[in-house]
Amino acid sequence: MNAHVVYKVAKALSKKEQVKLMSMLQKDINDSPNKSTNKKPLITRQEADAYIYQHVFCKVK
Repeated sequence: MNAHVVYKVAKALSKKEQVKLMSMLQKDINDSPNKSTNKKPLITRQEADAYIYQHVFCKVK
């Protein structure tokens, strides 16, 4: 089943049922665990600068 088929079925519902469906879908979308707003950066800016300095600018030949 794809979104196009579901859309046709949803349009066939009464307005009351469409509103109910929308609220249920909105709740599911808002509760999805895919949101990760508290993501920690892999390294800090200072760590990146130190790495670049050590491995790029201070190579011993």
